[in-house]
Formats: sequence, structure tokens, C-alpha cells
Amino acid sequence: MPASEANLKFGKYIAKVASATTIDLYLSSDLDITRGTNGEYQNDLLKVNASPITITGTGGNNDVAALGLRFVGGSGTVAMTAGDTASFEVQPANTKSMEVVIGGSTDTYPEFGAVVYGQKRSNGEMIEIDCYRCKAIGMPINFEQNAWSEAEVTAKVFYDSAKNGVMKIRHVSPSSVN
Repeated sequence: MPASEANLKFGKYIAKVASATTIDLYLSSDLDITRGTNGEYQNDLLKVNASPITITGTGGNNDVAALGLRFVGGSGTVAMTAGDTASFEVQPANTKSMEVVIGGSTDTYPEFGAVVYGQKRSNGEMIEIDCYRCKAIGMPINFEQNAWSEAEVTAKVFYDSAKNGVMKIRHVSPSSVN
């Protein structure tokens, strides 16, 4: 591991071959670019190295200290094709981490029915909505700055052929009780 491990920047990188022996690096976000030694974008394409990084031949290492990365040349002569790309992810040392895939081809999102009530009004009016077929959609992760995430999911309602409708609404305005 490079001596600059404290400089590892969290994110997804693209290594683009600049010549047969050099690459340029692009970082998807500046979210963690100031960890350790400050990194900086070199252009609007999100390139993070000022000059091409050389990938050496047999047994050679090339440390990019400011990013905490080490590139190892492998065995024999390096002969890459200009324009080719490779991607990799970096995760700095941490005490907790998580990675979850959501929405896989075998995941199912079952339909459900929902009965929704409005808040009782001061005059006693009440409303009930019976949604026959619902499906939850959306990304329930809030990325509001400096706030804990609250899950919020939208439910779409669909036509139910057995009930010949989408929903039933009941409204009650109670009579005065003396």
C-alpha cells in the first residue's frame, strides 16, 4: 500500500490511456477531494492529474501520493491502447461501510391496497380514500445537507378491473349533535 493511504479520495475513477505507457485519471465527484492532501480538478472534464501517469514495466510501482494511489506495471513491456478506459472505486480506511444493490432483476415490488385518512377538520368533516391497487416507487433516500435521511416513497394507484375503479372516496360532514 502506498505511504499516502491517508490521501485516498472516496469515489469512482476512470483511468484513460493517454499513450502506450501513460494514463490520465478522472474522479466522479469532489465530495472527498480534500481528504489528506487536497486534490483538485485540472479541467472541466474532472481530470485530477496534472501530467500523465506512467505505468512502468516489470515490477515497477508508480505512486500518486496526492490521491493515495499506487499503479503497478505487471510483467513485461507495457503497451496500452490510447483511448481505452478502465474504472475503479476507492474507499478510504473506515470503521463502517455498506454497499447494497436495490432493484435487481429478481426483486419484486408487490402491489398493495391502502386506506388513507385525512385529518379530521375542526368542523367534524372526515375523509377516507380506499386505494385498490398501489405500487410504491421512488428513491426513499434524502440527501439534504446536515440532516438525517427520512424515507419518503410515492405510491402510484392503478385501475382495478374487479372493482371497476381506481379508488373509492368517502366523505362525512356530521350533523350537529345537541
